[in-house]
Amino acid sequence: MSRLFIRLGAPAVQSTEDFWSLEDLAWVLLEEEGELISQGQGNGDALSRLIDRRGLDDATSVVLLVPTERSMLLELSVPGRSSRQIRRALPFAMEEYLASEIDDMHLAHGPIQRDQPTRCVAVERRLIAQWLAALKRLDLSATAMLPEAALLHTGAHEISVLFDESGVLVASGAQSAVVDPDLLVMALSAAVAELSEQNSGAQTATVTAINGQISALNRSEIEQHFDGTITWNEDDTEVPALVYLARRWLTEPVSLNLLHGEFAPPRELNRTWQKLRPVAALAGVWFVLATVLQLGTAAWADHQASGLSEEITALYRDYFPNETRIVDPYRQMAQHIGQPDGEGVSFTHLLGQFAAGLAAGAEVSMRSISFNANRNELSAELTIARFEALDALKDSLAERGLEVDIASAEQRDDGVHARLRMRSG
Repeated sequence: MSRLFIRLGAPAVQSTEDFWSLEDLAWVLLEEEGELISQGQGNGDALSRLIDRRGLDDATSVVLLVPTERSMLLELSVPGRSSRQIRRALPFAMEEYLASEIDDMHLAHGPIQRDQPTRCVAVERRLIAQWLAALKRLDLSATAMLPEAALLHTGAHEISVLFDESGVLVASGAQSAVVDPDLLVMALSAAVAELSEQNSGAQTATVTAINGQISALNRSEIEQHFDGTITWNEDDTEVPALVYLARRWLTEPVSLNLLHGEFAPPRELNRTWQKLRPVAALAGVWFVLATVLQLGTAAWADHQASGLSEEITALYRDYFPNETRIVDPYRQMAQHIGQPDGEGVSFTHLLGQFAAGLAAGAEVSMRSISFNANRNELSAELTIARFEALDALKDSLAERGLEVDIASAEQRDDGVHARLRMRSG
C-alpha cells in the first residue's frame, strides 16, 4: 500500500468564495515499506497530475506535514492529579506562548502522563480549514496532520539538526525552528543553553546532524554555552529531507495528530471490527431465528425457521469456508468467538447493541471480546483516541439500553486502552 506525504508550504490560495488551491508544496509517494515511488514540488494541480499518473492506492492514505514556521510545537509541564485535569489545563498553559488568540488556534497533544512533560502543537484554525478544503478539491482526504519537527528524534537532552535546501530544521524537546545556515551556530547555542538552564549540575547532551555537518570550529563555539559535555553525531541518509521525515513516520508513527475534533476525517470501520462484522451478521441472523421460534405459531415458525436455517448455513459457509462439516452453525459460530452454548438471544442482543453503538461513534480498535453466560455480560477490550470519545461511546451504548461499566481506562501512546462490561438494562 502506498502513502502520500505532503509538506505544506504557503497558506492555501482562495480564487473564489468556495475555491481553494494549494501552492508551494513538496511531496513524496512511498510504499508502506518505505521504498520511494515518486517525489515532486509544485502546486496542487501538479500534485493532481502526479497522482493520476502514478495511481495512489487509497485517496485517504495522505499525511500532511505542517512547516515549522506555521506551527508552535512545545513540551509543557502541567500539574494535575489525573490525565483529564492535565488535558483541560493544556490550552491555558499553551496560551502564554502564542501571539494569536487561543480561540483562533487548533491544538493537539501527545500522550499524557503525570509528572511528565506533554508534547503539544498549535496551528491556526483557518490555515487547517483552508488546506483541507483545497485538498478535498483534489479528491484527497488526509488521515494525519502533524508538524514536521515532531518527526525528528528529540529525547531527553537531545537536539536534532536536519539540513535541507530551504534551511536547517533544529528541534529539541522544548522547541523547534527553521533557520538560515548562517544562523545555525546562534540557534544551537541558544538550544544548548536552554538545556543547561533546565538541568542544573553535571550533564551531557547529544546533537545529531542529519544530511549535513557542523564544523569543529562551530562546535567549539556552541560548547561554550553548555555546562557539560556534548556528543556530536552525524547521519548522512543520502535521501532528501522530506523522504527522511516520511520514512520516520512509517517506522515510528507519532501520536500527535491535528485531525481531530472539528477536523477529524470521516470515520471508517477499523480492520479489527471488519473482521468481527461477519460474526455479528451471523449472530444477527440467529437472533431473528430465535425470535421467530419464540413468537411465531408452530406452522409459520417452522416454515420461517427452515428458510432462516438455510440462510445461516449459507452465511456460515461464506465466513468459515474451511469447515466441511456443518451440523449446528450457531453452536459452531459460538465456538469461534468463545461463547458457551445457550443464552443465544442474550448474547446476540448484547453484541448487536454494542455493534450499533460502535458504528455511531468515534473510531475504535477492538482488542478482544468475550461473553459470560452466567452473568449475561459482554466484555470488550478496546483502544479509542481520547477519554472524551470513551465517555461518548458509553453514553451511546446507554441510549441503546445497555448498562456499561468502564472497568479500566489508561492513556497510552496509541490512545486510551479501556475495558468495558455491558449488560442489558
